[in-house]
Amino acid sequence: MQALEALQSLEPAGVGARTLQECLLLQITRDPAAQPWALQAVRDSWPQLCQGRPERVAVGLGITREEAAGALAYIRRLDPRPGSSCGPVERAYVVPDAEVFLQQGELVVRMNPDALPAAAFRPEYEAQLRQAGCPRTAAFLQGKRSQAQSLVYGLQQRRVTLLRVIRAIFEEQEAFLSKGWAAVHPLTLKQIAQRLDLHESTVSRAVQHKYVRTPYGVRELKAWFTSGVRTADGETASSAAVKTRIREWIAGEDKRRPYSDQKLAELLAADGLAVSRRTVAKYREELHLLSSALRKTIM
Repeated sequence: MQALEALQSLEPAGVGARTLQECLLLQITRDPAAQPWALQAVRDSWPQLCQGRPERVAVGLGITREEAAGALAYIRRLDPRPGSSCGPVERAYVVPDAEVFLQQGELVVRMNPDALPAAAFRPEYEAQLRQAGCPRTAAFLQGKRSQAQSLVYGLQQRRVTLLRVIRAIFEEQEAFLSKGWAAVHPLTLKQIAQRLDLHESTVSRAVQHKYVRTPYGVRELKAWFTSGVRTADGETASSAAVKTRIREWIAGEDKRRPYSDQKLAELLAADGLAVSRRTVAKYREELHLLSSALRKTIM
């Protein structure tokens, strides 16, 4: 316990906390300019605070709604991840392996020459091989050149396989290039493997950590392999298309009366998509969208 107290006494305030609630309490207690009711709100009305309901916090603490709203506004300015400021932030930049678009209605796949590593047998070693008078030296250099040639050939085949896989994916998902994510339909690795007469594991390796630039942004190739949702007419729609509709409905909702997950499920059902409330909640969380209770207060 002494070690924990020592850790939590360090800067910045909030480090070493075991929960978000404890993190906020540590920051409030060490802030001489803390809002008067913030500490009691976090300590005694945490569930109501998490719901973003100042009126419920006010009732629980016996204060006015304005005082509770002031405490809530102050708490939202605190840092939920104080340790993130202690070290440098490493930014990883994505280099697309290919660009995909439609040109006069035709699918175009343009590979990025800088995305794959280049390999070649250095010219000076070629010269040494030609001039080698020692059989052992010549055999050694010949072996290294054979290894280099195998590596170059392997990289070329990898590039060819990736090109074939990307083209096959967007031949299947061509509607996406003109209509966006709402037009993506269910697709599996197995379908692409069968189309190209490849093993499914080969397709899986080919798309692993590979990115493409499209008219709708840069995304990982795996994004176009989506599960299906049954529609009213017996067809299937992709989970990506369902997520697009959820995002659009939430973006256009009345923020005073945001759609609940149940209401979103009903809207999807009206469009012929049989999706449960639990699935809607899962998709909403994957889109990093808040619940209706928090959207109403925060947005």
